[in-house]
Amino acid sequence: MAGGKFRVLDEGDYVRIGRGFHSDDVAKEAAEAMERWRKDMEFLRGWGYGAKTLAAFVVLAEAHGKLRAARPEAISAKSNSLEERTQLIEEGWEQVNKTVGALSLAATRVPEIAADLNATVPTDDAALSAGVKAMAKLLTKHAAELDEEFDAASIVARADVLGDLLAAQIGAVGSAKQATKDDTREIDLMDGQVVVVIRSLNKTARKAFRVLGNKVKVQEYHYNHLARSMAKAKPEPAPGA
Repeated sequence: MAGGKFRVLDEGDYVRIGRGFHSDDVAKEAAEAMERWRKDMEFLRGWGYGAKTLAAFVVLAEAHGKLRAARPEAISAKSNSLEERTQLIEEGWEQVNKTVGALSLAATRVPEIAADLNATVPTDDAALSAGVKAMAKLLTKHAAELDEEFDAASIVARADVLGDLLAAQIGAVGSAKQATKDDTREIDLMDGQVVVVIRSLNKTARKAFRVLGNKVKVQEYHYNHLARSMAKAKPEPAPGA
């Protein structure tokens, strides 16, 4: 059954989307998307992705390439910022998942631990800064339930510093970071515009080729280069209290 929620994206939406990707990866993904699109044009035109829509995307991709060539310093600054943020977020989720793992078995026996986990485990990257600090406090609170070989001390010792670093990246960004974001806004905007077209193409093409039962084609229409820096696996919910 067709359906879903739709809304118009504004400039801010495109910028936020674009900030999650390396510009070079966006360019690589766009090139591969155009190649697949041209190859499957005869079929995809029946799903709204014909020559006119492809031509508009080609113009956008070319403009994206020119902007990248004209702004190498901003591209580099964006890449460095993304890599730093990715490393911190990966570390943050690792700490969260270790804490969940260390307490999950006890949570099946002790209602208070299950309730604490349900109330404390962060649900997304935006909550990770406060989450790592709160999770560390659970390790101290429920220390008696931990396996003696689990290294809770290192997680607790790192929590406040890691939480502050994450806050600087995800939350209230300092002036230096904001200057970098302002400098790369134009690139972020166009990265986002390109990504949105590729995302829409992929979703529609997968639906289209499923109708044909063509599993190979369905698999082709997925990202190959666009790994969201902040799309990390979230921990499983704690067992119910």
